[in-house]
Parts: sequence; structure tokens; C-alpha cells
Amino acid sequence: MKFNKMYVYILILVFAVAGVVIVATMSGGKKEAPALTEGAQPPSDDMHSGLGDGTQPGAGNVKEDIKQKMADLEKAANENPNDTVKLLEYAEFMGMAHQTDKSIDGFLKYLKINPKNADVLIKVSSLYYQKQDFNNALTYINRALQIDPKNTESIYYLGMIEKSSGNAAKAKSTWEKLIKEYPGSQGAKLAEEEMKK
Repeated sequence: MKFNKMYVYILILVFAVAGVVIVATMSGGKKEAPALTEGAQPPSDDMHSGLGDGTQPGAGNVKEDIKQKMADLEKAANENPNDTVKLLEYAEFMGMAHQTDKSIDGFLKYLKINPKNADVLIKVSSLYYQKQDFNNALTYINRALQIDPKNTESIYYLGMIEKSSGNAAKAKSTWEKLIKEYPGSQGAKLAEEEMKK
């Protein structure tokens, strides 16, 4: 799997908004999610439709059909714990619905059945990264790299996890090695940009 830098930033934005929504929802208060920065738009999918008009995301404006779909997917995943298709559908949808813990849970159930799926391992790492659980993010990205050690975007992402967890020297070393071993690759380009910051 190849990571596109744009997808990494979109994923970070989606999960950041998700975190705000979840915290606001769980606190039970009437707090509103922060406004999108000028010019930013929510994703243009069924789940986020209607938010482009300035409406802020929150528990009060989740469409009933989305709530129902979430419930249906969760039920299907729980009733069919060995059905990898249902588990992935559930995990992906929960991620898009900003239900990070449920998304992780679905992916982990899938990994019990198919532990060598590098793409899913990367997704789990990314979800833990968004929760700032860098130990688990590191564990899962390393597992993905054991399966696909030449995935330059994953190597770049490993450096991001190392940097975010406070080990800037190790991140720099990871990126320098990436640039040396895979010059011109997408991961090397991302590493070069990150090292300029």
C-alpha cells in the first residue's frame, strides 16, 4: 500500500474533528465543536451532508439513517465475528463516523482472523496515533513493516510516530535511512519535507 501525503493530512483532520465531537458528546454539555478554518469543508459524503452550510458537527445533527446504519453494522459484526467483510465494513464506517475506539475494536477483531494484512495494521496504527497512543501506534506500524518492509510511506509514518512520541533523533535517523535506501520514493519525499521543518 502506498500512502499519499494528502490522505495522511485528511485522516489527521478527520480524526481531530472526531476527537472534538466525541469529547463534546461525552461531556454532556452544550459545547459546540470549533468552527472549521476559513475555506475548509467537511467531507462530501452522505455522513457529512448538510455540514457545508456552516452547521457544526455534533450528536444533535447526526442523521437517523446514519445512526441506524451504525447500529446495524455493529450488530452484524457482533453476530458474525468471523466474517472479515462485515468486520472491515463495521471498522471502516465507525472510523468515518468518528467512533475511534469502535473502529479500532473492529479492526483488531479482523486482525485476529487475518493478522498479516499490512493495510489494516497501518489503519490501526493511524487510529492509535490519532488518540496519541504512540506506543500502540508504534507496535502496529512495526507489525506492518515486518510484512511489507519496503513500504516507504510506512517507514515515513514510523518516523512521524517516533517524532510525536518525543524521539526526534530516532525519527531523523529513520528518515535519513529512508532517503538513502529509497531515494525519490514518495516516503523519501515526505521525509525530506518533514526534515526541513
